[in-house]
Amino acid sequence: MADDTFRRRLDQVLDQWVSEGLIESPQKDRIRDYYKLDDLARIASNRFTFLLLLLGGILVGVGGDHLHRRQLDLDPSSRPGIGGSG
Repeated sequence: MADDTFRRRLDQVLDQWVSEGLIESPQKDRIRDYYKLDDLARIASNRFTFLLLLLGGILVGVGGDHLHRRQLDLDPSSRPGIGGSG
């Protein structure tokens, strides 16, 4: 399948090609179907949603690690020689 940049550009020029007589409207419709140009907005939305979820997961992971490390710093029994067994 063609990359998204090509598909977006193709979507922009199809109407121009029809108005210039380079292709006819049924050909434009077949090209739109073949390259799934109607799905461009949905794909972009899905990609954005995925990136937000990924970023959220990374931030939760980093925050959890930071909280865990902070808890270990506050717990005297986790330090050797300060009330712990180490």
